[in-house]
Amino acid sequence: VTKVINIYNKAVVLEDDIICSSNFLKFMNEALEFYIYNKNIFSISGYSLPIKLPAYYYQDVYLSLRPSSWGWGTWKDRWEKADWKISDYDIFKQDKNAQKLFNRGGEDLTPMLHKQMNGEIDSWAVRWAYTHYKNNACAVTPVKSKTVNIGADKSGTHSKLTDKYYVNLDQGNSIVKLEKNLELDQEISKRIKKFMRIGSIKKIMNWIKFRWSLLL
Repeated sequence: VTKVINIYNKAVVLEDDIICSSNFLKFMNEALEFYIYNKNIFSISGYSLPIKLPAYYYQDVYLSLRPSSWGWGTWKDRWEKADWKISDYDIFKQDKNAQKLFNRGGEDLTPMLHKQMNGEIDSWAVRWAYTHYKNNACAVTPVKSKTVNIGADKSGTHSKLTDKYYVNLDQGNSIVKLEKNLELDQEISKRIKKFMRIGSIKKIMNWIKFRWSLLL
């Protein structure tokens, strides 16, 4: 990604278990051009979680505090803000308020970051999400998902067998209207956070592991 961005100043990224709608690339290129000067937007997501949007929401895109790694794009100046070593992690892991703010994109984010820093997983995506949080940034997300991940059949590197994230792929015949003054919709953010809620048992296990790591 860094190599491509250094040449073209932006990049669209796909992994080999992503199926795209026929208008995916058109949407990505147009959105990267349209939002290039909006410094509060750090990425464009092709994938949209299967949440039910509020009845009042009429726009074709929305802002998400959680960027997606399932077909996405960004710009050089945003990518360069990523601190892949998470150099402030020792401060973050002691700051409950900071963890709460990070978890606005889903309560799985802080435990995932803990696992990353403890060497249990190798995820650039959670560190990219952390970059969004640190810069108070969002990801532009289409209402109709332009991608679907078929790696949730245990074939994906970080995936388990699940249909939780399955979406109906955009048929490719829709024209996406991009909104210049796009604002974060709090109700949509609540529904994303609810969708990404983790179970009580897993939450307890994550807490025990985290507390143990503080003692090491």
